[in-house]
Amino acid sequence: MLQLSFWIEPSVVGKPVDIMVSPTLEKVVLQKLKRGGIFPQIMINDVQELIDEEEKSLNQSNFNYNEYNTYETVSKFLKLYNGKLWWTDGTKAKPVELD
Repeated sequence: MLQLSFWIEPSVVGKPVDIMVSPTLEKVVLQKLKRGGIFPQIMINDVQELIDEEEKSLNQSNFNYNEYNTYETVSKFLKLYNGKLWWTDGTKAKPVELD
């Protein structure tokens, strides 16, 4: 049995789910899904690459997470990364967009 990482758990028949599959299992999972009449859409090719980019970007900001930051400092930090940060409500991940 394949171990899948669900980002959106199955809940209702016919409703989309989001899963993450390791590169080593990608072909096997795609074959099994297609045999079952499911034709997936790949949303993110390399999650680790995105994580690495975000960590590198955040580390270069000189923002100290271990100390109290003023509202102004936090606002500047968020504006710097407008559209590059993501939040989730437990069901979907969406980019943070600031006005």
